Parts: sequence; C-alpha cells; structure tokens
Amino acid sequence: LGGSPVRARSVMYYEYARACGATCFYDHAEQYLLKALKLAGESSGPVHYPLIELARLNLDQRQFVQAIPYFERALP
Repeated sequence: LGGSPVRARSVMYYEYARACGATCFYDHAEQYLLKALKLAGESSGPVHYPLIELARLNLDQRQFVQAIPYFERALP
C-alpha cells in the first residue's frame, strides 16, 4: 500500500471506509474517508466521492448539522 500511487491509495481508503460505514464502524469510516479526501485533493482526484460519503455517514447517525458542510463542499 505504501508504494501505491496517491490516487490509488485514495480509492482504497474510500472503499475501506464505505465497508466500515456499512458495518456500523462509523468512527473508523470517518477516519478513512478523511484520509481519502486528503489524498484525493493532493492528487487532483475526485473529492466529491468522499465528501458525499462523509455527509451520508453523518446523516446515518442523525447528525444533520455536521452533514451540511460536506454536502456544500461537494456542490460545484
């Protein structure tokens, strides 16, 4: 994983985070979505995927106010 291109690591973190969220490991999911977001930004990759997932993760936990900034950042 350490030698993988930045964009590939971003995708791996994103997919792992989605699996964590689906199995209700919300803290772990948030941690890896934030890592994916950081790497996507550094590699000029698509940042809207982790942003939308972060928003949805907050919605699933009924943290509506915390979801808003992620949705706003995802909008063009």
